[in-house]
Amino acid sequence: MSGDQGRFHSFARYLQVPPPMNYLLVTVAMLGGASAVGAYAVGMVQDAVGSAVFTAMAVLVSGAGAVVIGFPILFIPVPLISGFYLARFITKKSLSSYFAFATLASLMVLWFVVHNFWDLNIWVAGMSLKSFCKYIVACVVLALVVPGLALLPPTLLFLTELGLISHALLLCYIEDRFFNYSTMFYYGFDDDVMYPSYMVLTTTFLGLVLLKRLSVDRRVGPKAVWILTCLYSSKLSMLFIASRSVLWASAVLLLAVSPPLLLYKDKSKGASKMKVWQGYAHACVVAISAWLCRETIFEALQWWNGRPPSDGLLLGFYILLTGIACMPIVALHFAHSQSAKRALALVVATGLYLFLCSLLFLCHGLSNLT
Repeated sequence: MSGDQGRFHSFARYLQVPPPMNYLLVTVAMLGGASAVGAYAVGMVQDAVGSAVFTAMAVLVSGAGAVVIGFPILFIPVPLISGFYLARFITKKSLSSYFAFATLASLMVLWFVVHNFWDLNIWVAGMSLKSFCKYIVACVVLALVVPGLALLPPTLLFLTELGLISHALLLCYIEDRFFNYSTMFYYGFDDDVMYPSYMVLTTTFLGLVLLKRLSVDRRVGPKAVWILTCLYSSKLSMLFIASRSVLWASAVLLLAVSPPLLLYKDKSKGASKMKVWQGYAHACVVAISAWLCRETIFEALQWWNGRPPSDGLLLGFYILLTGIACMPIVALHFAHSQSAKRALALVVATGLYLFLCSLLFLCHGLSNLT
């Protein structure tokens, strides 16, 4: 907590209350919020007295935070009511209270973004700050709404899945822009804005952990788990390949490769979990997806080789990648089929042969030049 207060000067431009009241209100908001979270974690809000104290603390923290960021005095009841409904949801498990809190909190986030950033003539990550604010607000609103959707009856499960997938797509888009378009333009001044790699790792880890929890609680179906796992995992590709399209190319390839691993859960022995026509269909989808990723493959080979790859090297790597991506289909669902194994071995061998031959020709050409 003291470390966060040590960074106070970094956020002073957003605090509208003069010192020393700004320090006091920030301390009340931070310490009060931490105390409320600690009280809930140790189970001190179960009885009537604890519930009343927790509600008062939530209202106080909300009000102090709203005042210190300059929320209009006329609308101060909005954060107070928002804090009250949040405490009511936590203590009474009232779903309607949570949606009331989410609505009011979304309005406050919208006000803060519009009030502080809407009129700035800044270009961030290849787009205007105003456009970027729209994505940020949409992402925050979805993050506030989805927990309430997850508590709805199972018949409305699709709303939770739709909200989670929409939030994951927005998060991927925002992080892709921040990480791969890391420039800022402000009145003729250009500067690099680094989006640290640990943020990509953190959001990926948290997303996968929360998804696992929701899956265990049966709050999301297997198809949504499959899509979300691919989206969150594809973000890691940005850390290894310097390409602006690598995230979406990886997502497409993962969505094509992973169904044999994630969607077919039949554990019966002696029978194929996937029908023959489904195997052919998945193999075709894998081949098409790998072809759609050809630009990323080209950039990866260029980075590895130090020069643009030849057509033979690119074709060999594409065929090899397609064969490797089809391995789960054969290994998990057609292990009893000798024809499937031979076809897979032929594809992998062909791709490996073209790749190695092109690589040898390249090395031979370089040796002749020297």
